[in-house]
Amino acid sequence: MEQYEGTASISLDIQCASIVSNETRLHAIDCPPAHLGPPEVLHHEKVENDVTECDSFIKDINISKMIVNKDHQFLVMDKGHLKYEYRKKVQCREEGSCFTIQMYINNDSKTPQGRAVILQVLQNRQKFVLCCCEEGNEKRVYPKQQESLPDIIEDSHHEAVFFLQRVEPTVVSRATSEQRGKFKFESAKWPHWFLSYGDKDELVTLVLNEDEDVNARIEVTLMSPKY
Repeated sequence: MEQYEGTASISLDIQCASIVSNETRLHAIDCPPAHLGPPEVLHHEKVENDVTECDSFIKDINISKMIVNKDHQFLVMDKGHLKYEYRKKVQCREEGSCFTIQMYINNDSKTPQGRAVILQVLQNRQKFVLCCCEEGNEKRVYPKQQESLPDIIEDSHHEAVFFLQRVEPTVVSRATSEQRGKFKFESAKWPHWFLSYGDKDELVTLVLNEDEDVNARIEVTLMSPKY
């Protein structure tokens, strides 16, 4: 059976955005190329917006991607559970395999670097967002049913906001012209905590981990659903 391999992984085709003062039109700014310095993060300029003067996240564009870990497993939502598993191409077109990454323009200079995003997934024709919570002494991530996403988020530590950061410079495949790189998702609720994965009851489940704990496990590749 045909199955995705690591060589087929591709990463996010993202452009950093800024807002032109006194204009509502967004224009794209390319991230600096890899040869100009160390691995960069997705960033954007501080927003100048007359609508809101407080620190906030303002809704921007969204993209659809599949999230793949270093073991070439796909993040999926299955029967209410978030887990990583190996999938065939036909399975990757099913509900629960493709995530909408809703981007937000960040007007708060005190938050971590990266692009503020909310991750949304569809299952049984219902939409869920990935949220952070705490049970006892354990920090965890869970799917919360939510059909629509807010246009403005004024809580800089919102449970559903993550900061999407590049940890490996983007390169372009000569064979496919496909952009590839590695990224990580940092929790806005708990800085220095990242989406990761761990083994539980014979499943590879989505968890939150501190950066220094399991570095390789917080790095993911973002793959286009058309592949």
